[in-house]
Amino acid sequence: PDSKFVIFLDRFTDFPGLVNDIATATCDQAAVVRPGETVNTTLGPGEQVFFEPQCPALTEDLVIELRDISGTSYLYVSQENENPNAFDFDLAVEDGSSNKLVLVTRSANSTGVNSGIY
Repeated sequence: PDSKFVIFLDRFTDFPGLVNDIATATCDQAAVVRPGETVNTTLGPGEQVFFEPQCPALTEDLVIELRDISGTSYLYVSQENENPNAFDFDLAVEDGSSNKLVLVTRSANSTGVNSGIY
């Protein structure tokens, strides 16, 4: 198991804090997107969501498309950070456009591509 999902309690009285620890560990976990899959999600102000493509043999290039139905979102992409954001990203689209399209060229030492939407 992934160590960030293994939580030990020292005392039974620590049990109420377990819910907070689980929420903290899982809320930032990226949702897996299969090739060609379309994902529809709704974000409220200040919320974020993370995605990771499920590509067993990621090709050299990957296209990420984001369309805002209403409101404005920001897209951050990283090949190293599991939770890309405004302070830690490789590519970003923050221009307020409703259609965002990013071409990611995989680096030689990349283990994957993660995207964060805010």
